[in-house]
Amino acid sequence: MKHGSADSRSMTSKGHRKAELQSTRRREAEDMVDRYIRRDIRGLLDLAIPDDEDANNAASALATSISVLVEKLLSGGNRQSSYSNSSNSRGSRGAATRRGGSGSRSTMAAKQSVSKPNNDSANIISDWITEQQNAQSTKGKSVKAPSRNSVAALSKSFDEFRQWINSNNSTNESTLYEPISQFFCFVASCLKAVHTPSQAVCPRRLVVPFCKPDRKSADGDDNSRVDLYLNLPQLDDYTIGTLIENPPEEKNKLPMLNDTFAIVEVKSAIQGIGKAMPQLFQYTRGIYNEQYDRRFAWGMAVRGKKVQAVFFGPNYALASDTICVDDVNGRANLVKLLVDWSFCESHRLGYDPAILHNKRLRYYEINVGGED
Repeated sequence: MKHGSADSRSMTSKGHRKAELQSTRRREAEDMVDRYIRRDIRGLLDLAIPDDEDANNAASALATSISVLVEKLLSGGNRQSSYSNSSNSRGSRGAATRRGGSGSRSTMAAKQSVSKPNNDSANIISDWITEQQNAQSTKGKSVKAPSRNSVAALSKSFDEFRQWINSNNSTNESTLYEPISQFFCFVASCLKAVHTPSQAVCPRRLVVPFCKPDRKSADGDDNSRVDLYLNLPQLDDYTIGTLIENPPEEKNKLPMLNDTFAIVEVKSAIQGIGKAMPQLFQYTRGIYNEQYDRRFAWGMAVRGKKVQAVFFGPNYALASDTICVDDVNGRANLVKLLVDWSFCESHRLGYDPAILHNKRLRYYEINVGGED
């Protein structure tokens, strides 16, 4: 009995220390936001553009095509998308195409009331996949029709993320986790669905959230609960329409900061975006603590239907101007960022190319140059 009592006191003390540590870090993060962040940085999303020209062209073309698909689905296929089909080339992204803000008259005109999709959404998705694959096919060979499972999974993902776009100011924060996750899932699934052996330039990775939101991390040292953990699965390892899950033998395992590319902090529309920033700062420090190959990190703060991407440098942070997902250009900008993250070089994501991180065996290998 004495041993059990001591165990109980030890656990209570440990929990108290974690709570105290979390509170201290939150105060530090609030101070860092005031001191280090620069907001509404135009062109910040361009930092994710691939260096390789072929990759940049492929990413731009696919991002445009996915955006057109999204608008067609949102309109039920009954009217032409108001999003331009023109591909965005390097250096030509202006405020009208990259920002998705809500200040200009032209941007306000681009806003549209989103109708429920009709029963043709599966046909629209199927036709889009076939069109994209045929465009990549060599020697004029036609490709086989997309599988029903893939089309059904994409349709389901669309139905889920549409709830984010249609949400209102009273929507609770926790009810946004799944629709936001499914927006990421939809873009990743589109990239996977159109992939063929003939594809000249393939995504280097996909960007997909962990399946369980609002969780503590397995490798964190306090009680912080992160809203969404973004992971980077390889194209061949990803199943269309799914979020990241642990293998069956680790089903109940918590997500790990060591495996996380970026954090997404979500707040409801009635909460200020400022409430998300200190938490995003705090949790991103956890990524730095666990990943020794990071030179900088990305993150996202979401308030209702407004999104800001954040670039965390060594001693500063830059927040993008606001991306509005109820705006046609805003949705296109968010799609473009996710596609750029999928195609760009690893150093564009913040990873040091001189350090190899073996996640399976969990060790780091540093290239110091010179001969062996």
